[in-house]
Amino acid sequence: MAKLTTKGETSAQKSGFRADIAGLRGVAVLLVLLCHFQIPGFGGGFIGPDIFFVISGYLITGLLVKEYASSIAARSRGRQDSDEAVKDSTKSRRGKISFSGFYLRRARRILPASILVVVCINVYALVNLNVLQSAQIKNDSIWTLLFMANINFLRQATDYFAQNNTASPLQHYWTLAVEEQFYFVWPILFIAATRLNGLKIFGKKIRWQARVRLAVSVLAALSLIWLIVEFTANPTTAYFSTFSRAWELAFGGVLSLVTAEAFKARLGSKLPHIRAVAALLIVGSVGIVTPDNFGYTLFLPVFATGFVLLTGESNSSDLTYRVLANKPFIAIGAISYSLYLWHWPIFVFGEDLGLMSTLSQRMVGMLLCFVLAALSYRFIELFFLRIPLPNKKKVSLKKSGKSFALPAVSVSVVIGVLWLFTYSGISIGKDGVQASAWVPGTSQIFGESKSPEPTGTKTAQASPLSAWTVKLNEALSLKSIPVQLQSELQNTQILDYQWKKTMTCKSDGQLPAPADNISTAYCSTAPVAGGKKLVVMGDSFAGSLMPAVLNSVDLKKWQVTAIFRLECMWADTTPVGYKDKKHMNGCPTARTWMTNQVKDISPDLLILTEESIHPIVAAGGKKVDVWSAGVDSSLQKLTALSKKTLVVGMHPGIPTGGLSKCLTKSFGLTPNCFGDARLAGSYRDVQKNLASQYSAGYLDLTPWLCVRGKCPPVIDSHIVYADSFHFTPAMAQALAPALREAYASQGLQ
Repeated sequence: MAKLTTKGETSAQKSGFRADIAGLRGVAVLLVLLCHFQIPGFGGGFIGPDIFFVISGYLITGLLVKEYASSIAARSRGRQDSDEAVKDSTKSRRGKISFSGFYLRRARRILPASILVVVCINVYALVNLNVLQSAQIKNDSIWTLLFMANINFLRQATDYFAQNNTASPLQHYWTLAVEEQFYFVWPILFIAATRLNGLKIFGKKIRWQARVRLAVSVLAALSLIWLIVEFTANPTTAYFSTFSRAWELAFGGVLSLVTAEAFKARLGSKLPHIRAVAALLIVGSVGIVTPDNFGYTLFLPVFATGFVLLTGESNSSDLTYRVLANKPFIAIGAISYSLYLWHWPIFVFGEDLGLMSTLSQRMVGMLLCFVLAALSYRFIELFFLRIPLPNKKKVSLKKSGKSFALPAVSVSVVIGVLWLFTYSGISIGKDGVQASAWVPGTSQIFGESKSPEPTGTKTAQASPLSAWTVKLNEALSLKSIPVQLQSELQNTQILDYQWKKTMTCKSDGQLPAPADNISTAYCSTAPVAGGKKLVVMGDSFAGSLMPAVLNSVDLKKWQVTAIFRLECMWADTTPVGYKDKKHMNGCPTARTWMTNQVKDISPDLLILTEESIHPIVAAGGKKVDVWSAGVDSSLQKLTALSKKTLVVGMHPGIPTGGLSKCLTKSFGLTPNCFGDARLAGSYRDVQKNLASQYSAGYLDLTPWLCVRGKCPPVIDSHIVYADSFHFTPAMAQALAPALREAYASQGLQ
């Protein structure tokens, strides 16, 4: 049988070494290092993984094509199958690829070095970090080893309550997860495409190469469209999602199926110059692609990389080839995988130790990365790459009825499962939910609340704060987390509004469309015939305070409704997002919707709570003045919509990062674990004065959280904060007496 590959067989299908590709790997990993180690001018170096994706798709698809074509050629000569019926059948010209061989090669290449780095990170955490940090790294490690790190970090990145957490030393593994998820599907899809023997377009039968090219082109187009759509609605998901990144790997795959000879002949003498421009565009994209526009600009480095790959040759002598094929770039390209694995934990741990604050320190950190990468490459990567693989068992379905259906169904199932994990609430392992569901009036995760309740004693009736202050003074003397709380400690770092499960919440279709990557929440307790209505409105603090609110009233007499949106204060201001630092322009619209809901309810009591120190848009003015004007504007509207209003003042909290940053390895409390009672004092003054101006009640929680100028992180066997400011459910319930006292003393009930 005639040779099945075309005259212009692509270089991805050749066995020759491409020095320019090795050098391009070196360039890509250098861009990543320079970006992550904060070298000036390389803030856009995060495009490095995109270059890797194109190279990977180009080379690995080329290997699949080569293996499949070789099996067809061998089979047509009757040299392969022992099944005579199959061997004699030359009509279908079906080839084979070894799934086991493919995945064993991937495992041999990827797993040894990646597992080594994961183990080293966990050992370092065990020896040097506290229980909260170690627990988070263990959780991240599980997702990482399952090649689902991108989904894990996607969820953490969209989790508002992770705002103060240190970056995970495993975060860079998201790129490996994307790549391996793609390759879990691509060989099966490849086989499915080759099985469509009867496919015709305009009456012309399409050969297997064209079918594969069509399949991967459609995959690339759909993924690119999805990137643009997803980026517009949710940039964080667009960054981490395999569905938004698959087009880069697929684009490389398309190039491996394209013959470039005619294309290069048409360009003629212009080709070297265009290649040089493409190479410059790859590097120049560092200054073009940003976190704010990558959904619309990533095509620049991706297409430029593809052009350099497609038009390059192993014997090329043009300037671009000579630059990429120089020995330093090739050497860095050889260790690029290990270099990528080691660089991020070195930076994260170094920064945590205060060793990445100067340029010289970061340069030393980069040098350490090169040393570790060289050792890892020499003693781990090369060692395992020399281990021979078992004999290949190639897959070729013989029954035509199943030849397309089985791979197609397999692909659909894998994509469906991946979609569910990416875009639904399905999770594995530790998923950020509190240890047990919180139900109003029941025992908490730390046991029954010990907060002082009004009793028959004169002291309690006069002021429950007096008895609580005793507990505050005792808390100041704590030197470590009490033993009975240590087992529950790691649950405090992830805040989940479990109280919502005890209420009826509006569905997504009844709520405003999500904006700024954040949704609005509206939940109510059961209606009470002839009873009163209480509404809590605000940002995430409205959710954090709900256990206190639910325990502050008799739910047989009151219907309680919570209306809130994370990061969207009730004051008429535009917040700046914690994650992406963008103006959250969806907040004013959501606030208007929430205000209209309050108007419809016409509550007997409206409780307003927010994080006053949240960054806001304050162009040309002082933040406190802009925010104060927003409080004034909102109170004017909201106090007219309810019979009575209570403003809950901003409380001090504890330093950024919460307990995860300040605890010693042996659960010791350092000075950084205690908050400063003066924090946000000017904001509380504004809240109190304006509340008085509009005849609203005011509750300052600072006396309930701080004493003698300090705010302890543990009070009366309650861990106070889930992060730096948000209350744990148990602590929130313990603050119910503060609300009841405010109702009684200010005539709000």
